[in-house]
Amino acid sequence: MIKKYFFDNNRPYTSKWTVLFIDLCIVSVSFILAYFIRFNLSFNFDVQKLKVQLPVVILLFLGAFLISGSYKGVVRH
Repeated sequence: MIKKYFFDNNRPYTSKWTVLFIDLCIVSVSFILAYFIRFNLSFNFDVQKLKVQLPVVILLFLGAFLISGSYKGVVRH
């Protein structure tokens, strides 16, 4: 189903909701990588804090993306 959506869909533009989802995934991965870099690329950090902070960061960036409308730009594929 996902393959059909991405490859069989002949629209010239990507949906703004797809762009928003990808932006939030990039923010999540960046935040987790920042944790690893902060603790010298080791797993010696409190995972519970990460589990609490990650949703807060995602919600903050979601709000920022919705206010700024940066996800509405044209992305052609």
